Amino acid sequence: MNEFKGYLIAGRYRIEKKLAEGGMGRIFLAKDNISKKKVVIKKLHVLNRNREFEKRFEHESEVLKRINHKNIITIYDYLSWKNDFYMVLEYLDGITLRDRLEQRDPMSMNEISNIFTQLLDGLETAHKKSIVHRDLKPSNIFLIAREGYPDKVKILDFGIAIFTDTDMNSRLTKTGDLIGTPMYLSPEQIVGKRNITAQSDIYALGIILYEMISGFPPFKGSNNVELLLNNLYKVQDEVNRSDLINDPLFLKYKDVVDGCLKKSVDDRFRSVNEIRDFINSKYKPVRSKKKSVEFLRSERQKRSFVKPASYDGTSGFTTFVNGIKGSRNKVTVKLENIRRNTMISVFENRKMPVDKSIVPLLTISNFDLMQVESPFAGDIKKLERPDIFILNGGNSENLKFIKLLKSELRISSVPVMVCGGETDLGFIASAINAGANDYISFPFTPEDILKKISVHKIE
Repeated sequence: MNEFKGYLIAGRYRIEKKLAEGGMGRIFLAKDNISKKKVVIKKLHVLNRNREFEKRFEHESEVLKRINHKNIITIYDYLSWKNDFYMVLEYLDGITLRDRLEQRDPMSMNEISNIFTQLLDGLETAHKKSIVHRDLKPSNIFLIAREGYPDKVKILDFGIAIFTDTDMNSRLTKTGDLIGTPMYLSPEQIVGKRNITAQSDIYALGIILYEMISGFPPFKGSNNVELLLNNLYKVQDEVNRSDLINDPLFLKYKDVVDGCLKKSVDDRFRSVNEIRDFINSKYKPVRSKKKSVEFLRSERQKRSFVKPASYDGTSGFTTFVNGIKGSRNKVTVKLENIRRNTMISVFENRKMPVDKSIVPLLTISNFDLMQVESPFAGDIKKLERPDIFILNGGNSENLKFIKLLKSELRISSVPVMVCGGETDLGFIASAINAGANDYISFPFTPEDILKKISVHKIE
């Protein structure tokens, strides 16, 4: 069953069993024949034997060597042996924070405070040494049970961490790449900003703290696209627990969540030390008087999110037939936020396959439709101003055209929606960074389209 058992690495580390396997490599439990201690060995997967992955693997070892903190997993060795690369790490006996969150009993404020305080300690050391983790999440936080004492916390997996004081970030990450786990990504990470700072880790801390208190994350989505958009634009519901409502520590931590989850880095806690000072102080620290600007929305973008007009029908409903793929099922959708004569300008290749074409759905929904061949070759100044733009052409064409639409003052406030694949996270980030207001993923349904359009409350 375990074909690696007994395998000796570099004459020193003897494999006992395989613990896990992922895209990057394999993880083994082993024994160090010199120290006689159990260790964990990460082996770079043979399929990843290219210079880029080798750099990332070596980079993680360099990060861990630089930190050396009790709340961060310790690295013992990094070696190349028989043309393979290995990382030797301390062995930890316990569970992840994700495992703890999935247990039935809610976490007490003392348990939450103990874990959060140790996270601050570990991250403060990393940040002081110019290291940003970039992938903080409950599955990367390990809890070691100690009889009679609170659990000891260890932060794991610095595989995509960056050194902010060198050009390591530029060597390992391409502009526009979406690196990390969607549920815990900061807004600036989602849109592919280059100058990522410690405040991205602070945003992830806010999500983790919210989850420890409430038992569920602040932002949800039926797919990665929806999750990313909610993380970008949606303000979280107030974190709450009925059994903690009178706990002073809980009230303090509610403010910590709010301070961590500001969309703009200008409004967010600036450091983990500032979070600690806030927790230990009686009053809130003096914050910047700089005008708060909602992240990713210019003033002209905000004008596209206007108050909805009332629907001029009597029932507030419309019924239409979904003709895609031969289906004849009738669908009823509430349209209280959408005028019947809404003008939608669609940029789509007329040869688009029917299952990826948005035009039939809009036509049978009785919208006023203005279809334009993609790519657009006309004069942008002569383009009629619609209520909304939908781009369903090629990816690179869309990105250029979004910027063109937003550069023309007369139509710059019109919402722009982009169509594409659900898993193309890099393009989603690039489209939003270019100025898109929303993203519609394949396959389309009438309900999806109407909901997306109604979100922008066209008047």
